[in-house]
Amino acid sequence: MTSDDDPLRVRAVLAAPVDRVWAFLTEPDLIGRWFGWEHDSLDHEIDMIFGDGTSKSPSLRRFETHGGGLFRLHESPAGTVVELRRPAADGDPDAAFDDIDEGWTTFVQQLRLGVERHPDQERRAIELQGRLPSAGAPPTWDALGLTDAAGLEVGAPYAARTPFGEELTGEVWFRTAHQLGLTVDGWGDGLLVAVQRPADDVRPFGAGQVILTSYGLDDGDFGEWFQRWTRWARETFAG
Repeated sequence: MTSDDDPLRVRAVLAAPVDRVWAFLTEPDLIGRWFGWEHDSLDHEIDMIFGDGTSKSPSLRRFETHGGGLFRLHESPAGTVVELRRPAADGDPDAAFDDIDEGWTTFVQQLRLGVERHPDQERRAIELQGRLPSAGAPPTWDALGLTDAAGLEVGAPYAARTPFGEELTGEVWFRTAHQLGLTVDGWGDGLLVAVQRPADDVRPFGAGQVILTSYGLDDGDFGEWFQRWTRWARETFAG
């Protein structure tokens, strides 16, 4: 079990009422509006992490998931503070890159987008990743033409053009040491999260990942969107 004394791994302030955030965090029909991305086992994954057997205390706004950690919600003048506590996955709290922390950082920001801007909308999301192919390969932000956007303050407007010609506009949604999150106007006020993973024994040149969230795309537009981003990932990453 995770305790309230375990290290704080993720923290974010959501400009939404605490009751809404709690509902999105604990109700199965709402979890799918922010957690993860489209794949065949998503429903099973949601049930495994958030479903039967988890420990929920609505009065304390305390929710311990299966394997994800302990969520605590607190009201503040700015909205709802979401905190996630858990021990380090590998026992090293100073590890350069923690897969679980990075995943929950993305998910909490997807939650934030959903509860703040799209509480009544379904979304479609995809994930693409791979190793960088060589020592000279540009990291993900540069490979996507997002170098300038990565240098802006959170909340600032940005404009960028991908290598395959897609114009992106919106605002800088969040920024961490390894992640850059940008809203994208053309995706129905969606979200692009670009992750840069440092080199390690398995990935000698580092790796990259993108998580793309869209709202309001019909099947035709979604198919074209999926194809162009999948093509970029295939040409950029080594697999």
